[in-house]
Amino acid sequence: RIEAARRLFPSIWFHEPKCTPGLTMLGWYHEKKNKAGVGIGADHDWSSHGADAFGLACVAYEAPRERAKVSANHVPGGWMS
Repeated sequence: RIEAARRLFPSIWFHEPKCTPGLTMLGWYHEKKNKAGVGIGADHDWSSHGADAFGLACVAYEAPRERAKVSANHVPGGWMS
């Protein structure tokens, strides 16, 4: 999830007034370290649930596809449209 978020983050636009708390949470998300200073996974604090949700959204994201072109014979509102 973290790698997917890192890959997509530069192309994501945020509406700052509404997203400031979420961006603060993402900035706070950090790794838990043992006494030797070695990372042992995510530190599960106030920021971890939101950051996990954001990461999962990045994993599940699919880029929009182009819509198929409609043929000249297509009648909008027909039984197969």
